[in-house]
Amino acid sequence: MIAPAVHVHVAPVTAAMSMAVEALQVRPDQVAYVGVPAFNLASAQSDPLSEAMAVLADHQVIGFYRLDFAPNAIIGRDLGVPTVGLRAFLIDARHQGRGLGARAT
Repeated sequence: MIAPAVHVHVAPVTAAMSMAVEALQVRPDQVAYVGVPAFNLASAQSDPLSEAMAVLADHQVIGFYRLDFAPNAIIGRDLGVPTVGLRAFLIDARHQGRGLGARAT
């Protein structure tokens, strides 16, 4: 576990964070589940119904996810109520196993 003194939080990806997000790495066996961070960032940034989010430990980018606000984001069809899908959640392989993902709020 990482020391509790480290402030783990999330924030929308800014231009200043983009290179750090693109440099995130996952283990080869995780790519099938979360994809390639640089591709996911570009995809989220080009979609007006998505928000690219960074996971930070203090001020260091250590993870990424995409919020998907498309009406069919959850089950592939419009549910008639606002929904949000969580896509491509990842913690960089160099930071996994330390409880950071669970603290990303």
